[in-house]
Amino acid sequence: RARGLGRRRRVQRQQRQVVAIKAEVLAAGEEEAWLAAARLHMRATCPHIAAAHGIIVDRDGGANVTHYLLLERLAGTMMELLLRPGGAHYGADMALRLQLLADVAGGLEYLHSRDMVHGDVKPDNVLLSAPTRRAPQPTAKLADLGSSVQWRAGSKTGDGMLMGERGTLVYMDPALLDGSGAITAASDVYSFGVMAWQVLTGLPPYEAELMAKLPSTTTGPQKVEALWQHVLDGGRPPIAALVERGVPPAVVALVEACWAPAQTVRPPMAAMHRTLLEAVAAGSAEAAGGGGEPTSPAPAPVPPRMVTRAASHAAGVAASQPAVRRGGGMRIFVRITSTGDTVRLDVEP
Repeated sequence: RARGLGRRRRVQRQQRQVVAIKAEVLAAGEEEAWLAAARLHMRATCPHIAAAHGIIVDRDGGANVTHYLLLERLAGTMMELLLRPGGAHYGADMALRLQLLADVAGGLEYLHSRDMVHGDVKPDNVLLSAPTRRAPQPTAKLADLGSSVQWRAGSKTGDGMLMGERGTLVYMDPALLDGSGAITAASDVYSFGVMAWQVLTGLPPYEAELMAKLPSTTTGPQKVEALWQHVLDGGRPPIAALVERGVPPAVVALVEACWAPAQTVRPPMAAMHRTLLEAVAAGSAEAAGGGGEPTSPAPAPVPPRMVTRAASHAAGVAASQPAVRRGGGMRIFVRITSTGDTVRLDVEP
């Protein structure tokens, strides 16, 4: 059965549209939270957030239900295309890295201005567009709002929905690790700071520190525990790595401020967005004036996957491919934000 979010009007036309479909099998009791996150995503209309077009709920009569989220189709994740050897933008210059971070900061600023917290900011949850003639450089868009929450100042910190570990350990706010605080916009700021360090240096966060102090026989769970303790003890990625790669001083200062232990003293995402845009503009002016090319970060090894606490499978498919079953009345309805129309996409077997 196909379901949409909000009002919709059927259009008497058929149209093929390339979309990405993220499928999740939910057990009993999980649907409400999934639908809440999907509604938050549908309400997010920002050029730096991957558009969510609609959902499908496939009930086969069993206990498990498959939920499909229809998303804007983009080229791939920031991890795949920018940070992993062989990616289309691996080895990109500092100017592009700053611009992509500015895009993400703009998306987070938008969410926070609407009392929404992403909850799992990391390179795997940022998608890059494919270059075109009109836009030869990629743009970055936040995706995977499955951990997002609606948050308002004054929310009770004891609320079970806002407390506890949420997201991915490498990028997780320490206040959520030790239970000293609830998830807020400042949690996204912390995660963004760690991701920014990774994007600007091209290095996996904490890998060097853990390799230096752990024996080669350390198991995966032991590495997770060591990272958890390292962060709670105040460990952060080295600022020197940013300076060595020529990151603008104002950006370095704000990235470091994102890691402040106290949530209340971390900078707002609007300040991060503004500083990154200023750095991009300054770099463009310098290049135009013959200042030379920005320094490029050194290539990084493939990052370890040991610290991912949860994973979801998402695959981009064309609407003309057999991505979902036609049987049982399965149809896709795509809500076009600009017009409010809903377009039916026929999926061929």
